[in-house]
Amino acid sequence: MAVSIKFQQSKKDDYRYSDLALDLQKHKTPYGSSNLTRVSGDSDIKTDFDEHAIANSLRNLFSTRPKQRLLDPEYGLDITQFLFENVNEFTARLIARKIDQGIRKYEPRVTINFIDIIVEEEQNRYNISINLNIPSINKDIVYQSIFTENGFTI
Repeated sequence: MAVSIKFQQSKKDDYRYSDLALDLQKHKTPYGSSNLTRVSGDSDIKTDFDEHAIANSLRNLFSTRPKQRLLDPEYGLDITQFLFENVNEFTARLIARKIDQGIRKYEPRVTINFIDIIVEEEQNRYNISINLNIPSINKDIVYQSIFTENGFTI
């Protein structure tokens, strides 16, 4: 018994990048409403586009430690190595360098405008601001995060 699945191309392509949403929610897909949809119009996994897709990729990069991915053991940023270091400007520069290297290596869709790290010694944390440009859609985006003893949140 042969099974045939037909795909149809969407007529409107108003996004550049797409990725699966990290929460893996399902939503109803109307006929022909996405780039490649099943003709049956069944439910599909929610998709993020453009800067949201890039944000997913960055979230994955920051939450993955090297050697966690079997097929790409170098993928990931391990800034947890700075958890028990002194909270000061020197450590902030090391964190910024690590973030810069990771984004340049694993997220070629963006260029880094600047990384600003504010050291809050009394609260024992870093406020990290990553200003990025997505050249293909000509958009600047700022990601705010906090790095504390509990880890990194973006």
